[in-house]
Amino acid sequence: MKLHLPLALLTAFLTPIAASAAVSPSDTTLSISPAEVQDYLDALAGGNLTISGKNTVHFHDHTNKSGNGGIFYMKAGTTTALNLTNNASLLFTNNRSTIGTGGVAAFYNVVQTDISGNDFVSFTSNSAKTYGGAYYANNSTSTLSIKKNTQVDFLDNESDGGGAIYIANATFEDNDLTTFSGNRSTTNGGAMIISSKATFTSTADRADTVRFSNNYAKTYGGVIELKSKAQVSFSGLEQFLVVQTVAETCADDTIANIP
Repeated sequence: MKLHLPLALLTAFLTPIAASAAVSPSDTTLSISPAEVQDYLDALAGGNLTISGKNTVHFHDHTNKSGNGGIFYMKAGTTTALNLTNNASLLFTNNRSTIGTGGVAAFYNVVQTDISGNDFVSFTSNSAKTYGGAYYANNSTSTLSIKKNTQVDFLDNESDGGGAIYIANATFEDNDLTTFSGNRSTTNGGAMIISSKATFTSTADRADTVRFSNNYAKTYGGVIELKSKAQVSFSGLEQFLVVQTVAETCADDTIANIP
């Protein structure tokens, strides 16, 4: 049974991410090529990677031809904190997993990802062969928290399912502008696949905007696919916009719930 829910508003609740100890590089501007990434992977494998207070952080042109995660990968059985906070620009560009999940990151473990307090966050032109063009984390207790950033962009990412993100739990809160544009899935979920619950919310006295434009799914869920009993909610936003989104099999299908 496929239940098609254009602009469905479903209740969801998330547990906030706890703070953790920091391991932070010292450079003010970080342009991190494939040859320079190992220290960051080692910190993450140790349980905690924090990059905070920088001018520009740019992970670019990483390709994983042998497994999951264009940059970051953690296997099941570990617990990890990834904190990317209070930077002027946080950029992930042109990263790829050519045979697996997560063009930027693939987490099969319990991971708490905190992206907050940044001026500009961009996941652009990342791709994965299977799920999550930019980010994949499908452990039922993993969380992706994107809060209090000025601008957040997921642009032109691509995969076989969840053009930009394949996620269990996510919260987008108090970001001035959040944009998903030009993301593509060769199956379902042009922008996102959610397997548990996600919220897009704004607290009182703010004027936040969430915008989905020109996302594409070959079959269902031009914007979002909800797995089984998954939920998504939109609340307190000044603007919620969906523009020129296509699900080829079901042309009016913005959000699809697929058991």
